[in-house]
Amino acid sequence: MDSPRISELANHWRGAPRAGLPELGGEFRITDLFSAMNKHPPDLIPSGWPGAEPCSELRVIDNTPLTAAGQLAAIRIQRHTDPLDHFPGLFPAWDYTDLRRRFTARFD
Repeated sequence: MDSPRISELANHWRGAPRAGLPELGGEFRITDLFSAMNKHPPDLIPSGWPGAEPCSELRVIDNTPLTAAGQLAAIRIQRHTDPLDHFPGLFPAWDYTDLRRRFTARFD
């Protein structure tokens, strides 16, 4: 499968040192969801250890590779679940009838 034209956006910065002010800097590298979903999960917990199974469902969408700070943001990919089962709890005022019909027609 082809990924989107832009697969990630990244920036790393550091402020110029000034007397009396702390040194500021930061970094981000945001991956598009399509590419993130097709990558392997992050290596956070060795296989077989407690907590390894939920970590196997994570896909990194933002991290800090240059500073190596060990920070990341991830989304959870749950296979064999219907996302429409979760939406009403998140957005109860919305009518999902048409969306469920289109979802069923596409994936069943």
